Amino acid sequence: MHDRRRQDRRFFAHGRAPYRARVLLPIAALTALLGLPCLVLAAPGKLKASGATRSYEVEVAGKEAVFRFTQVAGCRYRLTAEPGSLPRPILRLGRAGEEPLVRVDAGEAGKPAVHVFDAERDASMEVRIGGFSAQTGKGRVRLETLGPGDERTKPHRRYLAPGGKRARVGELLVGATNAWELVVEEGAAYQITPTRGSAGRVRLVVHGWDGEPIGDSADGGAAWVALPPVRFRVPPRPTPDAEGKGPGRVQPIRLVVSAVLDGGGTYGVKLRPLGPEESVEAPAVAPPPTVERGPVEGQPTTFRAGPGDVALLYVPSSPNRTQRVEMLRGKRWIHLQDMGLGGSARSQENALMVWFRPYYPGTYRFVGVPAPPPSKPQMTLHDRASLGSAPIHMGTGADPTVRARLASSWTLVGLGVCMPGWDYLYVCVHAPNQGVAMRVRDAAGKVVRTRSASARTISPGLGPSLRFRVRRPGIYRLEARNARKRIVRPLLRRASN
Repeated sequence: MHDRRRQDRRFFAHGRAPYRARVLLPIAALTALLGLPCLVLAAPGKLKASGATRSYEVEVAGKEAVFRFTQVAGCRYRLTAEPGSLPRPILRLGRAGEEPLVRVDAGEAGKPAVHVFDAERDASMEVRIGGFSAQTGKGRVRLETLGPGDERTKPHRRYLAPGGKRARVGELLVGATNAWELVVEEGAAYQITPTRGSAGRVRLVVHGWDGEPIGDSADGGAAWVALPPVRFRVPPRPTPDAEGKGPGRVQPIRLVVSAVLDGGGTYGVKLRPLGPEESVEAPAVAPPPTVERGPVEGQPTTFRAGPGDVALLYVPSSPNRTQRVEMLRGKRWIHLQDMGLGGSARSQENALMVWFRPYYPGTYRFVGVPAPPPSKPQMTLHDRASLGSAPIHMGTGADPTVRARLASSWTLVGLGVCMPGWDYLYVCVHAPNQGVAMRVRDAAGKVVRTRSASARTISPGLGPSLRFRVRRPGIYRLEARNARKRIVRPLLRRASN
């Protein structure tokens, strides 16, 4: 009996020699005998941005050769499908697992299909190559990274050059930085301006030939505004002295971008030369006066906060009511679209949770819309320094989708604004089901729930997951670790059962 079970296990072990010999080969032979078409599922080929060519073949009309590659936000790429025995190749390009976003046709036989594009986020991309109409045949495909004049450069070169109405877009992992090579001239002065993205607010630091900072958006006269620019003048390039000794290591002029409040996400940057009448010193803008952080006595939903602090409002019962945030300007309360970031969620029992993170120091208040709720609101204020830099999640479809690189030690990947009455599910998307440890901690540092690296997932196909429940409304730290330093996308959802 035991021998029979062992034999059955060997027989049904997919991918092993007994299974292939006893099952797959007879099926293939029967298919050939009956004259039926045989479908062969080949794994997608891999492309590297080195400019090296790879062969492709379209064997059946209507079928496509498939390749995958990884693009890096801020880089410029050129994808070329050269004709061979396939006279007119057609490219289709999109994110892996999604419908193609772009279709490129060579237009006539004998010409390559070429697509030049700027990557707006880090992503796994898929390119499909087919023939025009019912054509079949072979050819070659290559992927290259391009410089400012569309000349071929080393792989994944992120650069920023003057000109152009559109900003070049980058993506920051949680707690990471991006480096851009600047195309600038010695002695000239420039300004780099950030544009809005999911990262919220970013800091721009320009480094000179020796790697030392020559411009910092945090030091300028407008450092406190939501999108502070940076101005700088390019110093002369170091040259050898009279004895022929070198000046040391000479690096390209670089821009380093980091997230200020939200830990990561997308952003844009533009580079322009300053005019003769413009000073390298950015014009100073009078900042708002600093405030003493904390709730305002006698006003339960009014508070004073600085940039990056987070205010939470929990209303145990608030049916058909919402909350908005107003800022005190002089003696008037006003509502502005660009005061900061925020979000809200509601439980099954109609409890309401609202958070707000201001860009500027000031006095703010939560206001009930259309009227104050019947139950007493509970407000708490969290200092920016105690939270850490990470995106805020609420378990809704509007949560940010910011990726993070794990380490062998615990890494903060998100801040969860959670309330009682829900079971929450925290998932590390794109990670294997095992090998990633996860935990949730409250604002005081106490561990609420932990998942070991060897535990089974309850969300097959998404990644390792951790289910938890909280007793008090508040901000909970979402942390993970992995010895292989995988890149994951933290996801917080309300568990359905």
